[in-house]
Parts: sequence; C-alpha cells; structure tokens
Amino acid sequence: MTPLAAAATAESLPEPTLEARPPLHLVDPDPVSDLTPRERQVLALLAEGLSNRAVCKRLVISPKTLERHVQNVFMKLGLPPSQDDHRRVRAVLVYLRSPLAV
Repeated sequence: MTPLAAAATAESLPEPTLEARPPLHLVDPDPVSDLTPRERQVLALLAEGLSNRAVCKRLVISPKTLERHVQNVFMKLGLPPSQDDHRRVRAVLVYLRSPLAV
C-alpha cells in the first residue's frame, strides 16, 4: 500500500526493520554535510590557514564562540582528542576531500 493510500485510510505503515535500512555511511558518506553552515564557514577559514584571531575577526565572533564551533566540528567529524594527531589538520583534510568544500 502506498503511503498516500495508507494515510487516506488512516492505516499506518509498518516501521522498517533495522535490516532494511542502509548502513549510515552509505546514507551520508560525507561527514561535512552534518556541519551547520557556520561550522562549515569556520572549517573553510581554518583550511585557508587563518589563525583563531583572524577567524574571530572575519566572522565577528568571540574566541569562546569560535572554540565551541571548532569543538562541534571535531565531534561531528569523529575526531576525538589524541596525543598522536593534530585534529585541526585532520578536520581540514576531511573538508578538502568533501564535495562541499568551496
């Protein structure tokens, strides 16, 4: 039964099973698409090599606000704190590989 027909007859469609759903990485293979427009702006400016001070000045935001955006970017891109990696560099690499990079 089509969703429209089900709605017309006040029936509900069965919830898809977990097995019927595609894996998350096939639905959203580009993690940059999960970022807000402002987070993408911040990441783009980091990719240009701007310092925190320069990013704050360009976007007219406080350093604390910038830090919050950067932390959200790290979280959404799956970049946990690490002694061995530079998360800013890794975030920029993810951005540059994204079709959303400007």
